[in-house]
Amino acid sequence: MKKTIIYIYIVLLFTAVLGVGCDSYEDEEAAGVSETQEQLDRLARTWNGDRVTFEGVDVTAQDFIGFTLTFDEDGTWSSQNGDPTFGSNGVWEFDGTNLSRILMNDVPVNLIFTYDGSQLTMEFTLAGSSIGRLKGVTGEYIINLSPLEQN
Repeated sequence: MKKTIIYIYIVLLFTAVLGVGCDSYEDEEAAGVSETQEQLDRLARTWNGDRVTFEGVDVTAQDFIGFTLTFDEDGTWSSQNGDPTFGSNGVWEFDGTNLSRILMNDVPVNLIFTYDGSQLTMEFTLAGSSIGRLKGVTGEYIINLSPLEQN
């Protein structure tokens, strides 16, 4: 009889642990989706490329006159006037719900976004340079963006 009671306690304990573990995972997953949606909502607009640097050199006036990035709510984004780095009217998408990784013309690129409430800074390393049209050069881009009016 004592063995049966011990087995019942073990089964109840095991069931309780599994039940709590599953609820916690679902809550964490829901929180992650909510956090991702909040980030997308914050990004979803057209941003003006105020300053673009490559390897510490300001290349804004060289290739990025009138440069804008538009982030859409569906997790895609596009650029205008960002040749040759972004291509003419290039379109990329976030790698799933990971907003720190994009697929830029099918090439995965890791991003760091910093938003201070008025300006968005985007940092990434990408092969190819806008300085002197060097191909195959890998370098760090830092792009400072400010929001344009919503259309």
